[in-house]
Amino acid sequence: MDKKGFGTNVGRQTKNNKDTAKKTVLKSIRVSEQAHKKLRLQSVKEDKSIRELIDELLGIK
Repeated sequence: MDKKGFGTNVGRQTKNNKDTAKKTVLKSIRVSEQAHKKLRLQSVKEDKSIRELIDELLGIK
């Protein structure tokens, strides 16, 4: 049985729904307390969410 974790396939592929196994569930990432404090302070300074800051750091947006 699959555990629901970061990027794992959820669901079972059957003859009726062939794309069910391709759906993924994304979970939160764990960071240290110091990293969370810095991200929270930076998000207040820039008036952005922590998710938006991480996306910018990773070059997604």
